[in-house]
Amino acid sequence: MSETSWRGRYHNQRFKAIAEEFGLEVSSDPPYGSSVTTAPHATTVVYAAAVDALEGALRACESRPPAPTGITSLTCGCGRLVRAARRGSVACEVACGACRVEAQSR
Repeated sequence: MSETSWRGRYHNQRFKAIAEEFGLEVSSDPPYGSSVTTAPHATTVVYAAAVDALEGALRACESRPPAPTGITSLTCGCGRLVRAARRGSVACEVACGACRVEAQSR
C-alpha cells in the first residue's frame, strides 16, 4: 500500500497516519492532499539525538559523489517502503524508524 495517491502526486491518509505515529502534525493542502507537515517542539526534542546521529551518518555517506543510478526501493520488517538515492559503492545502512529493522533491497 502506498503513502501517495494518483501516481505519487499527493499524500493520502496513510501518509498522514504514519506521519502522526512519529509525532508530526499533518493537515490538508488541496489539491496536494496531506502535504502540510510540521514538527511540533515536543517532537523535535524527542528526535534530537536521532537527527544528530543521522546527520553524522549522512556526512559519511556523502564522502563520495552519488552514482548516476537513480533511486532504489527498500522494505523493512514491518512492510514500510523506503526509497533512497543509490550511492555507488558506499554502503549505508537504512533502518526503519518504526520497527528499527534494517531495510533490505526489494
